[in-house]
Amino acid sequence: MENIKNKFVELCMLRGELTKEGVKKNNKAMDELSKIYHFFDNDISSAQHFYLELMNHEDPWVKSTAAAHSLGLNVNVDAAKKILKSISKDKDPIISFNAEMTLKVWKEQGCLNF
Repeated sequence: MENIKNKFVELCMLRGELTKEGVKKNNKAMDELSKIYHFFDNDISSAQHFYLELMNHEDPWVKSTAAAHSLGLNVNVDAAKKILKSISKDKDPIISFNAEMTLKVWKEQGCLNF
């Protein structure tokens, strides 16, 4: 589980850097993060613990992605909404917009798909 956590953090931090550089590299990181998300499809209890811990990470990309995955899996919903609302006020316009849109899509659709 520790290897998955390290990979998740690495991809999220890479994603934050690459969002400014190019869509292709960002999409590759998102594809890898999607695989981690689907790893937890049938183990919601593990997902709950995994993502709750990552929502306390210092990096906003790690926190926001963990929160988005939590909403998608319907775990840690209150914590995830709180994290995304907080990040939506970040000074970095890319991460703040991402958090804002994640919440908006989740509220409008009632779910998130990865």
